[in-house]
Amino acid sequence: MNELAEHLKNDRFADHIGIERVLCDDGTWTARLTVAETHLNGLNVAQGGAIFTLADYAFAMASNTDGRTSTGLQTNMAFISTAPLGSILRAHVREVSRRNTISIYEIEIHNEQTGQQVALFTGTAFRIK
Repeated sequence: MNELAEHLKNDRFADHIGIERVLCDDGTWTARLTVAETHLNGLNVAQGGAIFTLADYAFAMASNTDGRTSTGLQTNMAFISTAPLGSILRAHVREVSRRNTISIYEIEIHNEQTGQQVALFTGTAFRIK
């Protein structure tokens, strides 16, 4: 299993909003969030910022599990469908490329109950030596 960087274990904001961290040993990473009342926007679905935070945390997990610290350079998020109260959102990371200084990841967020894709996130990270 990949070891989660110590600074990610102490991510108070991810803990505050309820992100559950899951690491896999096959080169993939996942994180989960159950949509609660506090995550809802005025339309009574998950606020985009909550969904983005889930994807961003999964991005951080993937880019900081090889003993090097990485920081985000660029991200992009496409919101595909809504997530109502009680939805269990799973962010699954695919590593697109890992080079000496730059790595690229794609994160798909799905509603576990319906299987519907909620969002697609791409992120580029700078790998600090």
